[in-house]
Amino acid sequence: MTAGKESEKEVPEDLRDKPLADTGLKNDLNILVMLVERGGRKAEAPDGFTVFQTGDKLTVFGDIRTICRAFQAREQFIDEE
Repeated sequence: MTAGKESEKEVPEDLRDKPLADTGLKNDLNILVMLVERGGRKAEAPDGFTVFQTGDKLTVFGDIRTICRAFQAREQFIDEE
């Protein structure tokens, strides 16, 4: 089984307007934010001081169920045969 179709979700309100280091994504949930795309510009690797804003697109790595809970998304899976 692999993660299915990509879905875009808004950055949750509790993650907005605070530095990445203060979100608990890495330390508490073991979710790594790999890239942040903002305003249609090229995606860039964030640092601990990156502050998420409405409209940001994030590329994250971690357990799919934990990611879905953190970003209030629904899981989608596609069976590979």
